[in-house]
Amino acid sequence: MAEHPLKSFIILVDFDQKTRELQKNILDTEKVIEQYSTQIRKFQHELEERKQEFLSVKKQLDNVELELKGTEMTLEEKKASFDRQADYKTLQAKKADIERLQNLQAEQEKTVMDFFNRIDHLSKGFEKNNKDVAQEILTLEGHVQSKKKEIAQIEALITKQENERPQLFSDVPIEWISIYNDMREKVPDPVVPLSNESCSGCFSLLTAADLQEVRKNKLISCKLCYRLIYLPGAE
Repeated sequence: MAEHPLKSFIILVDFDQKTRELQKNILDTEKVIEQYSTQIRKFQHELEERKQEFLSVKKQLDNVELELKGTEMTLEEKKASFDRQADYKTLQAKKADIERLQNLQAEQEKTVMDFFNRIDHLSKGFEKNNKDVAQEILTLEGHVQSKKKEIAQIEALITKQENERPQLFSDVPIEWISIYNDMREKVPDPVVPLSNESCSGCFSLLTAADLQEVRKNKLISCKLCYRLIYLPGAE
């Protein structure tokens, strides 16, 4: 079982390594997509926060304006019902009541102006900032779609390779395939070349007998890590 089965086997191993690299590319691309998606969610959260802040201030302004209107109406009614012919005690009480309402009106007017200024501050650049953030979201969403297309292309290539794979080991000994399939579930490099008379997977020195077998272009199993070892250039 000399060169041809070993050559086919190494071709299969290289083929599977390329497939693993493609699968890793998918995982890496999915991580990039998640990073973009995280940024999108962050921007969307910022937009929503700005919107809710604006609405909250606007609602508070509406409430204070309503209260101010009620105070103004009550004050007008108090002034209209003010009777200078009433006794001193009654007049003083009404004057105090009117003064209280006037002070309340002044406070409410100041509060209204404060809310107006706050809304004005929120509004300045608000539309532009929203447009900028919305554009950033669109750009990120474009990146996400592009990366998803990349994944679809890689998956199509993997499917194509998986369909071609059985043809690569038709003349490879079944025991090699069995050990190889078992090992590639455990380590990313189940088949490694001989390096300085050692297994290049775990760096364990080979016995003289194993070295002799490898140098005869035979595939052996490492006594320590069980990886399959071959002689580089022999394939």
